[in-house]
Amino acid sequence: TANELATLLRNAGATVIMTRTGDTYPTLSDRHNLSNSKKADAFVSIHYNSANKAPSASGIETYYYQNSSLASALQSELIKATGLKNRGAKYGTYQVIKYNKQPSALVELGFLSNATEEKLISKVSYHKKAAQGIFNGLNAYFN
Repeated sequence: TANELATLLRNAGATVIMTRTGDTYPTLSDRHNLSNSKKADAFVSIHYNSANKAPSASGIETYYYQNSSLASALQSELIKATGLKNRGAKYGTYQVIKYNKQPSALVELGFLSNATEEKLISKVSYHKKAAQGIFNGLNAYFN
């Protein structure tokens, strides 16, 4: 999903800085420090959710720490693009957004612990829809 989004953004003329491009695992501090040092216009942390104690949990949710505007724009456009359940834009204290000085959001793009949803979100076609939703959300936020 992140690679699909990076392609959309680059094709639109954006400079994209990825916190990782392969199977590496920079620390959470490394991630927000990179965003802060590059003075990114926006930071989006992309994830897929899991709730083993609630295997029927489903949908997309987007977290913010300082300002809900970016998260709200991303959440709205992700729901339009994917059609998944809207779990809302929510306040969260995740390190990558809490210590990020740039507009930032953490998106959870569906539940891998939900067998039905996992089948959908594991498809390349879904990754493209999710990337398009994030791209549209960034456009909405910046416009």
